[in-house]
Amino acid sequence: MIIGITGSIGVGKSEVFKYIQEKMGDLAEYIDADIITHNIYEKNEVKNFLYREFNTINRKEIGKIVFSNKESLEKLNEFMHKSIIEEINERIKKSNKKYVFADIPLLYELKLEYMFDKIVVVYASRDIQISRIMKRNNLSKVDTIKRIESQMDIEYKRKKADYVIENMETIEMLKYNVDKILEKMLEEDDGN
Repeated sequence: MIIGITGSIGVGKSEVFKYIQEKMGDLAEYIDADIITHNIYEKNEVKNFLYREFNTINRKEIGKIVFSNKESLEKLNEFMHKSIIEEINERIKKSNKKYVFADIPLLYELKLEYMFDKIVVVYASRDIQISRIMKRNNLSKVDTIKRIESQMDIEYKRKKADYVIENMETIEMLKYNVDKILEKMLEEDDGN
């Protein structure tokens, strides 16, 4: 079973993904699109592209540029997403595990639903997202909202998901919510 995990910035996807790895252990394969992206950024052809387009290879500087200029963001995404999707596909094909969990922040934006048997959305309200991002990334409210708005609305993602994991309270409550969804998912898989 191939499971995509998504959400939006500041909802706690990474925390959920980390906890799923603890719970599932060797029973599953884990694919983290952020790690794949980070590795792709290290390739020379990518660095050359970034320098040509943005006059820098510093990711924070590039972030400032693309989150305030839609055309620049589209150009960056077009270049990067093809390589990222190819790598995710390769990793899924090579896996010999019964379960594959892939943490992909832009799963819906990139229309990757076709790659997964089930999709889990990690959810938090917009106010919680704003508060978490401002605190974590030390950003202004304006910059935080720009980043949130560069992604598809979390409410829309929530409606499209097979499962929703709410992350609006404590870490203990989040783990409880993940446990319930994993249990339900594994039961449904065994029933097939």
